[in-house]
Amino acid sequence: MKQIALVIALVISAISAASASSSVPLNAFPGQLSNFLLCSGGVPEEPVETYVGANCVETGIRELDPQGRELWVRADIQIERSDLEIDQPYGILLSAMASSAFYWNGVLIDSNGVPGPNREAETPGKMDALVYVPSAVIHEGINTLGVHMSSFHNPATVTQPVHFIGVYRYQDQTLNRLRGYVPALITAGGLILAAFYFGLTFAFDRKRVGALLLALMSLATIGQLSAEVMRGLIAYDYPVHVMRLNFVVGFSFAFSMALVAFVVWRYNNAWFKGVVATTFGVCFLSIITFPSYDMRTSVILLTGCLVAAAALIPVLKTKELAPRLILGALASFVVLIMVRQGDFLDQDFYFAVLILSGVLFGGEVVARRREVEARQEADTRAAKLELELLRRQISPHFLMNTLNVLSAWVEQDPKVSVNIIETLASECRALDELSRKQLVPLSEELTLCETHLKLMSYRTEAEFSLNTSGDVVGKMVPPATILTLIENAFSHNHYPDGAVFHLALKSVGSRTELEFAAPIGPAKEAGSPHEGMGISYVRARLSDAFGANWSLDQGPDEANHWRVAMSYD
Repeated sequence: MKQIALVIALVISAISAASASSSVPLNAFPGQLSNFLLCSGGVPEEPVETYVGANCVETGIRELDPQGRELWVRADIQIERSDLEIDQPYGILLSAMASSAFYWNGVLIDSNGVPGPNREAETPGKMDALVYVPSAVIHEGINTLGVHMSSFHNPATVTQPVHFIGVYRYQDQTLNRLRGYVPALITAGGLILAAFYFGLTFAFDRKRVGALLLALMSLATIGQLSAEVMRGLIAYDYPVHVMRLNFVVGFSFAFSMALVAFVVWRYNNAWFKGVVATTFGVCFLSIITFPSYDMRTSVILLTGCLVAAAALIPVLKTKELAPRLILGALASFVVLIMVRQGDFLDQDFYFAVLILSGVLFGGEVVARRREVEARQEADTRAAKLELELLRRQISPHFLMNTLNVLSAWVEQDPKVSVNIIETLASECRALDELSRKQLVPLSEELTLCETHLKLMSYRTEAEFSLNTSGDVVGKMVPPATILTLIENAFSHNHYPDGAVFHLALKSVGSRTELEFAAPIGPAKEAGSPHEGMGISYVRARLSDAFGANWSLDQGPDEANHWRVAMSYD
């Protein structure tokens, strides 16, 4: 009986196809279907292959929208005799955010979920469906495909819910999808290694903010690639697709923010907060402005690349190669987004990310190696400075003068001579402890300075003191820097009546600012430079402790003082 009913249906289909003058343009086989007749409403009373009611219109795939309604889609396909002679079954590929039922020449052949007139009646189908077409329902000439669709379970409205409808030779698409995602899987593997490497780099050295940002950028890209690949590896119901699209947008947002933050942090740190905040605002605005998820993702990626490129332009004045390579990779990224548009996210994103990440990672590794070399040089220089500091403090001239003073006080006042010995021992002991460190509390540095001024008071029989203004608590300073400035003042000035030195300190954000003032004595010509061994030592100590994040200025003021201003972060 089933065979007889099938034959009758085929005969009726053939007669109807021959007698009815279809207004639907033909679609070639095999391939993607592009010409449809769109009919709103439930199941038609007449056979779907002749359903050309008043509420039907010719349309393309972009206009097929079953969201919040029930509709029928009809497509006529030309099948040649040569196609029928090939012993391989036919299949229908549908990619749509909808439940669907498939009819071939009026015969129901399969369903993807259950379409219905409302949410309660509908059962969600898969986002991507492959339907087998029995050879018994196919005939030479014009064949009609009817698809009954509805979409009531979508969590959000999208601009194009139907992505693809095509008729091909039937075969499992899993292998084809995996082949298409090979570039993404290769890229993801490299990014996982990069995230692990830069994450560990930051974990062992918290000052390596650039490494942290690259690790975050890698993780964001891995997340986006995973969301893209998910569609090819997991057969999910169509409502899940919106969640997947939101993940893609979110990860692209994170990628752009990390990219901009890294480039600005590395090459234009002064603009960091403003540029990052502006990028965040533009990306967020694109999310609430553009209805298309693909457009949101493209605009967010484009924004990140353009802002990062703009931040690099001032750096091009230098001879450094890395910014030029990064700018070239960003330019390639932007061109691909603009030229390839809709195909970029599906086909070119992986290669663009691979190139850009490779340049960024390579530049960071090279920068890391240079910093290690600079650190080794700084350690060597610091060891020399430590020896120089001790040599300068315990020089024969210094000891000779102190011992001469000590011998005089031994005869005049033994108690004072004991104080001198204790003060000298205390200073030497403090110098030995502090000289081994890169940074010391400012309070300990000031204690050392007071000890030294006390010793100088014994030596010259004049009063010397250091006045400090500002909050000392929590402040750090390279060892013996303030002490060296005091010694520098003694080396260049004569203070027969004693002197009062001044130290003012304040904090500006995370930056510490110190200003030391020493009176210019009568033996010193005002305005002459103080650039000798002492200031060279201070500069070297600042460079060793803070890299390039420090400054030092000096010169006379109107009050006849020589001022040295230091700031560091």
